[in-house]
Amino acid sequence: MAAHNKQETLALFDTVRRRLHEGGLTELSLDFPIAELTKNIVLDAEIFHHRAGYLGVCHVDRSEWICNDGINRVAQKNEVKKVQMCLIDSVSGESIAMDKLIATLLHEFGHCITPGLQVYDRKNKWVYDAHGDDFYINFSKILTLAEHLGIYTLPKGFNKSSIPSLRRFDALDVVNTPFVGTTSVGLESQAEKALDTTQRFIVSNKMGEKKLIVVKLADESGVGMMSSLLEGCVNKFQIKRNKNNLYITNTKGDTLDEEQLISYVKTGGDLSVCLLSK
Repeated sequence: MAAHNKQETLALFDTVRRRLHEGGLTELSLDFPIAELTKNIVLDAEIFHHRAGYLGVCHVDRSEWICNDGINRVAQKNEVKKVQMCLIDSVSGESIAMDKLIATLLHEFGHCITPGLQVYDRKNKWVYDAHGDDFYINFSKILTLAEHLGIYTLPKGFNKSSIPSLRRFDALDVVNTPFVGTTSVGLESQAEKALDTTQRFIVSNKMGEKKLIVVKLADESGVGMMSSLLEGCVNKFQIKRNKNNLYITNTKGDTLDEEQLISYVKTGGDLSVCLLSK
């Protein structure tokens, strides 16, 4: 397998995060860095060895633990410091397949949005439980959104709505499992990546309203994407005046013409855009 370009891959992970955030997972912060995992790390005072089958870790500062039932206590403050992802198999030296990386990344995002949990055990001490039911409820939510956005789909035989099924999925040695789900996320060049003839955009207007706009293209060239998107916006937002003064920007506020919109989609940009009027 061809080696991943480190910077492009990390940027792609950030794109996945932004797509999830703008697709509705607003509790997923956009502020923490996503970095490469290359050596042994320390987390919660325990050493986790970089080994085959271990592809990611989420660093979170958790504090202000509150116990309401005498058995479990939950952190009231959970500050995500960073997520680290392994890009190279430490045994074979080869790049790890993108479907496995995305599956791991979504798992780590589950930790990012789940408050820390500690359980009081029989030895009379609090033990950290990273994979309680609340984690899997959040992981299920992320997987559902990721599938809806075309980012990732679980492999057959696993149910994203079932906690026991997700626990089985988590038990896989993802490095040595031949197939771990389906992802449309990749690092293809613009020239190599063909457009789907159906594109779904989440469009926000200046009032903060959001609508899902489905654009049907005549072919994979993308010609007519902008006009179809604007027409869909007029219908969904029920715009009756100044229809010819509408324009589209990306989430950073950069105005897009049709060529830029097509390029934005081809390179994996968030299918979340803004509708403004001149």
